[in-house]
Amino acid sequence: MKRYWFVSITAIFVLIVALMPVKKGSAQGGSPVPRPGAPQATMPVFRLTAPAVNQGSISELGALFPGIGSNTLFSDTTHVGSLRFTIVNTQTGISLEQFAASGGFFVTNVRRAFSETPAILDYGPDFVCNFLQSKGLFPAKATPPQAMDCTGGQLPYREIPIYLSIVTPTMRVEAGMKPDLTQAVSTVIPIGLVYQVPLAIDVGVGAPNYIPLTGPGGHLSVLLTGFGDNESLDPQYPGLNAIASPFYGRQFTKIGDYPILSAREATDQLRAGLPPGTVITPGTPTMAYYVDHPAVTQTTMIPMWVFTGAVVNIDGQEVPLKTPMLPAVTGFLPEVRINSPADNTPYFPGTPLTVTGLLTSSMAGPFTYTLSVDGGGTLDSGVWPVTGTFQLNLATLPFSLTKAGWDNLTLRLSVTDNNGAVGEDAVLLLGPHYVYLPLILRTTGNGRLVGPQPAPPERAAAPNTAPTMGVEWIQYYNGTAPNLPGVPPDANGFYNRLRAAGWSGRFNYGNNVAWEKDWRDCSLGGIDCSWGVDRVQYVYFAGHGSPARIYFGVNKDNYSFFGGNARYQNVRWASFSSCQTLRAGPYIGPGNPPLTNWFNAFQGAYMLLGFHSNMADVAFGGPLVDNMRLPVMFGIVPLYFAQRSIREAWVLTAFQMNAGKPAYLYAVGNFNPVNFKLPDAVWHNYSTPPLTGITQYRWVWWD
Repeated sequence: MKRYWFVSITAIFVLIVALMPVKKGSAQGGSPVPRPGAPQATMPVFRLTAPAVNQGSISELGALFPGIGSNTLFSDTTHVGSLRFTIVNTQTGISLEQFAASGGFFVTNVRRAFSETPAILDYGPDFVCNFLQSKGLFPAKATPPQAMDCTGGQLPYREIPIYLSIVTPTMRVEAGMKPDLTQAVSTVIPIGLVYQVPLAIDVGVGAPNYIPLTGPGGHLSVLLTGFGDNESLDPQYPGLNAIASPFYGRQFTKIGDYPILSAREATDQLRAGLPPGTVITPGTPTMAYYVDHPAVTQTTMIPMWVFTGAVVNIDGQEVPLKTPMLPAVTGFLPEVRINSPADNTPYFPGTPLTVTGLLTSSMAGPFTYTLSVDGGGTLDSGVWPVTGTFQLNLATLPFSLTKAGWDNLTLRLSVTDNNGAVGEDAVLLLGPHYVYLPLILRTTGNGRLVGPQPAPPERAAAPNTAPTMGVEWIQYYNGTAPNLPGVPPDANGFYNRLRAAGWSGRFNYGNNVAWEKDWRDCSLGGIDCSWGVDRVQYVYFAGHGSPARIYFGVNKDNYSFFGGNARYQNVRWASFSSCQTLRAGPYIGPGNPPLTNWFNAFQGAYMLLGFHSNMADVAFGGPLVDNMRLPVMFGIVPLYFAQRSIREAWVLTAFQMNAGKPAYLYAVGNFNPVNFKLPDAVWHNYSTPPLTGITQYRWVWWD
């Protein structure tokens, strides 16, 4: 049984699974902040409110950025169904998005922000500070005084340089063959710079005590492309071409003070929740307030212990974790427990099921509840007037047939109290063909930022012409590694949003149905060409990762896949929502940096996208598709000029969500795929012939 506690209406912030939580991995984390004071005996919990967002508010906001110029304004829905207003310049493609759920905004000149043009980056943090000060963009009550002192010379901003690396073999590359990269010319070019401004809240009693903000909504980031860049969001600030301000406009008031869980107690809980024998180095936790994606309606904000830099040993390899987090206060969050069915209970398709359990809380009712299946939508919902035992009767369960039999199901129950705090529990139900698999399914992961999403209707497209995609994801690692309850909304967000855009979903393999051999070439004993991933144009992975590797919960035929065994003839784009799978750097030789192990994958493939650094535990897939897809105004007017390329959308999503330091790798041959956009099944589908005759490998990474 997996027990979770949350702090938003639809967002999953916190969790305590089974015995304790461990989130999907060790992350990039929040913005840099001044060292906080010593924790107090109690810490405040806050109520969040959003400003009014409408056409008038976004027009006023747009006036701060002269580079937007003449524009078109429209609204649409986000990956979680909330309202978003967008202003886009019809000539340059500069866009401003503001979210009704929070007031947060993103403004981007994509054509310049993520170009691969050499940049003169002799900026200092005072340049960014002066801009934000002049526009009034420092979030009220959430920016430490030191971060707004533009003349003091000690601005505590984090600096992230962006590089392009180009490797040109000195011998001809034949189609379908790997060049001898021991004989190559390598170039590294600076192309951009990101500054992150620390956001923090003073919770001190008698003396300042700044606790940082973290998460996709807890940062303020600015991207620069060089003084020589004539395009900018504001002509007075050349080269300033992207801003992510998801906390903009939010107000917070204290709900109350609650007892602190000490850092040592949190570390003990983290260890206790891991599978027996797991070797973990948790590092030193820091306290932070977690803020969700600006598209998510978040009503409460609680302090969390954040284990940045935690690593675990899997099969003899050190694997970074995606930022394990635990609640730093006790007594605020409700607790819901599913007693029956128990974890690992076999289910049979088409048969009824009774769910029983217990709800406890320090708050009085009523409580709203939702029972759902990860990736399959809501099964039941309603209101419980008081705490106590409960019983829910289901006539049947959804089911699907996969390459290995009936799929496993994750049954998830969430309960929300009057403060907007959310408690959650989940159990794994085993399909009839999976009872032979290891049953060490202890809960060890934290939750994600966005709860389970019902599959949207698929837009009509002829099956033989619709572009194809598939996803693989692992939530339960069967004792080989910490479980990852947050993975389903990540992978299913990608899958469902692409299906809604008219793509054909060929496979959605989760947990024990996701195998190493799915990714390994058939010529090397794998099944990528038959039942595996090399049957679609776009494949997406969510789970644990390390340099040039991704990890699985079952041994088919290995617990990890090594990028050197990839030979993709039909896949055109592969994305990895995992830590360090595309670990980059300047080219030294084969295998150094680790990203070069993937070169053999290009047997027709265009591009691989992932992370150079650890990745934050965020539901990345849905926002990624929102950033890739063709914008259609009012549902009938396609805005072709405003569509971003796939690589632009990848790094843009990482930038907007503070998800970590992104990277992407591509080959150049009979054509250059660098600016290819996501095919649209209705408005702009196109053929994707194989890339052959490779003459160069190029990669971009944020360092």
